Amino acid sequence: MHYCNDKDINRLIKEMLRNGWRFEPGRHGKLRHPEGIGFITFSKTPGDHRCLKNMLRDVRRLESVDSQASVSKRALK
Repeated sequence: MHYCNDKDINRLIKEMLRNGWRFEPGRHGKLRHPEGIGFITFSKTPGDHRCLKNMLRDVRRLESVDSQASVSKRALK
């Protein structure tokens, strides 16, 4: 499936889908985190040369929120 006009972003999205993320089509695509803690929105026709870096930053932020949430859940037990 074709998610974005940028080949590197397409590769990243396919890898994320294999890791449990969910894709929601629309004017801008959405990738929902496997744990349901958030989502990333991306343009199907990016014009910014930093789009991939920005997307990787957003993924790292959501992953860190996920790891912090699991640490706090373990602390409550």
